[in-house]
Amino acid sequence: MKSTFHKNIMLKGLCLIYLLILLVGCSSRVDITGEVFIEEESGVKKLPLTKIQIVSKEKFVEHIKSRLRKAKSEEKSLTKSLEILKNYNQKFDSLATRSAKLLMKDEADAIVEYIVDVSRSIRILESELQGIKDGGNIIYYTEDIIGSIGKTEANSTGKFAISIDHDDQQYILIAVKDDLAWAIFIKPKDGKLNISLNNKNLSDSKCEVCVFKKGITPKTLSNL
Repeated sequence: MKSTFHKNIMLKGLCLIYLLILLVGCSSRVDITGEVFIEEESGVKKLPLTKIQIVSKEKFVEHIKSRLRKAKSEEKSLTKSLEILKNYNQKFDSLATRSAKLLMKDEADAIVEYIVDVSRSIRILESELQGIKDGGNIIYYTEDIIGSIGKTEANSTGKFAISIDHDDQQYILIAVKDDLAWAIFIKPKDGKLNISLNNKNLSDSKCEVCVFKKGITPKTLSNL
């Protein structure tokens, strides 16, 4: 009788352990692998050291809302800087034109080069300002994200690997390399996922899985 009781206890214990193993198996991690590259006229260019992170859709929306609040002051600051640069460039260009005959060639060349540099700075500022407004400046909207569930960097050949907890949530994969950036929706399943980050899904490509695809801006995304 006692022996049968002990056997029942042992069987129940084994069943419990089996259930725990199943539960642990259900919460296994998903392996996400991929590579980062862009196609140029000269061929494929691998992008090592690309910073990659994965965040939940909810966390990203929270971050977007925070950046939008900051964007208002950023827009004012950039607009003011842009006005100053344009005004300064006009005056300098006019002065250089009037004084051209009085200048040595190397002096004139230096002034022209300076004007070109200022004009380039103006274009960059205009691009940054427009990017903050319409979401095109993905780097502005993806820096300093708090609460990412995974981070990594692409290796010397542009390949990367990262693991996250397995569930049915939709996540956002963000990658940044210099002035290139990606922000795409992903939904890991079946234990693995392979992704290629390239020209076709760059942030400004407005691809189907891009966060900022056609018609989607930070403002519309923050309302999701």
